[in-house]
Amino acid sequence: MGDNDQPVEEGRAAPRRNVKIGAKMYFDDGATVVECEVRDLSDIGARLKAGEPQDWPKALTLEMKNGTAYECEVMWSLNTLVGVKFGEG
Repeated sequence: MGDNDQPVEEGRAAPRRNVKIGAKMYFDDGATVVECEVRDLSDIGARLKAGEPQDWPKALTLEMKNGTAYECEVMWSLNTLVGVKFGEG
C-alpha cells in the first residue's frame, strides 16, 4: 500500500489493464510492418506481443485495430514481447 492507502502497481507511473487488441507496428520508415497484439495497456504505454522476434528499433508507430495510432519509444524488448511508451505528441 502507498502513502494514501492505494495499492502500488509495481512502481508504474500509470495503472495498466490486460487487453487483447489486434494492432500493427510500423518502423524502418514504414518499410517494416509487424502484426502484433496489445496485451497490456495504460494511458502512457503498452506491452505488445509479436508473432516472431525482431531486431526491435528504438522508436515505432503503433496502429490499433480501431485506427488509433501512437508514436512510441521502445523501452524494453524480450524475444516477441515489446514494452513501449507513448510519445507526448
